[in-house]
Amino acid sequence: MKKIKITGLFLALGMGLSGSSLYAATGDLININFGSGYESGAAYSEGEELSWNEESKPSGNDTSVYSAEGDRLSGVIFSWASDGYTVLNTSTFTSAPYLMDSYIYTTNKQGSFSFSGLSEGTYTLYIYSQSELSGQALSVSIAGTAYSTTLSNASSTTFISGQNYLVIENLTVSEAGTLTVSYGGTGTDVINGVQLLQTSDASAVPEPASIVLLGIGGALAAGYMKKRAALPSAVTS
Repeated sequence: MKKIKITGLFLALGMGLSGSSLYAATGDLININFGSGYESGAAYSEGEELSWNEESKPSGNDTSVYSAEGDRLSGVIFSWASDGYTVLNTSTFTSAPYLMDSYIYTTNKQGSFSFSGLSEGTYTLYIYSQSELSGQALSVSIAGTAYSTTLSNASSTTFISGQNYLVIENLTVSEAGTLTVSYGGTGTDVINGVQLLQTSDASAVPEPASIVLLGIGGALAAGYMKKRAALPSAVTS
């Protein structure tokens, strides 16, 4: 008779009945470039070859969002709204010229961008902001909390945290799967690009149903092994 690994069978049964895997990976990265032609990392993952979603207009909805590894993220939508879109003729930003040489902007009003269809969990957000003019600052608001850069230097050639990009950590995305960012309000605020890194996934915690099913499976497997051990050994001639 063909032998069956009972423990593995009950484990698979428990996972199948619960409708989800027991653990979910973290570290998923989404890159948004308000421009085109950039294929490297930025302040996060600098020097690596990565895929970027290219958005070359003032406002829109992108329903075909890809991860930094080039995988289509089913159900994820990126939306944004601004006053305008600008591409510079030249850029002094040698570290990432095709990221920092174009941007969306607002002037004396608020703009926004959002992700929907995300996994429940925590995220780190990188927002890049540098134009051809010095003395500008980026102001953003997320769930009522304000963040801002210092005044920009248009001649900067490398990433400077707090000046030409913001890092906002420990952002919580609920089961609804939406993260919304407002920016601008006074003066001109520009955004060159965005990186969103998932740092934890709420689904990594086993659901109660999964735990119960695993317990049942374990008990059945243990009973099977005990009963099998009690059987007399086969006699061979």
